[in-house]
Amino acid sequence: MSTTCKSHVRRAPAVVRSAEDALATLAIATLDASHRPQILLVIDGATSTDVGRAVDLLLAAAGPAEARAVVANMFVACSGRAAREPGEAECWLLREVDRRAERAEVRLLDWFMLFEGSAVSVAERAGWTPRW
Repeated sequence: MSTTCKSHVRRAPAVVRSAEDALATLAIATLDASHRPQILLVIDGATSTDVGRAVDLLLAAAGPAEARAVVANMFVACSGRAAREPGEAECWLLREVDRRAERAEVRLLDWFMLFEGSAVSVAERAGWTPRW
């Protein structure tokens, strides 16, 4: 296995402030375990309907808002079988996941579907104002 010197290692943004930062963080986190965010939940083989259950797991793991210092904002991404051009079902699910996150006092920033070499924002397709 080859290694790279520190000057050639891609660095994740210190603070995720845009969709581009989120996608860069996701790319680096999936390629380099030493640069993972504080919480990264990966579910292999999930479908888009599994996104709600995955978010519920993440929110449960984060604990109650008053006891947590880690999770205040989150974004979701899916690829593989789950990823396709977002339609009405994904826009509805985005609103449902947003309600669940809001109840847990977590702000859902976006949901990306990664397929065919591109990333599509479900939030953008649903007509949301950017939350970044």
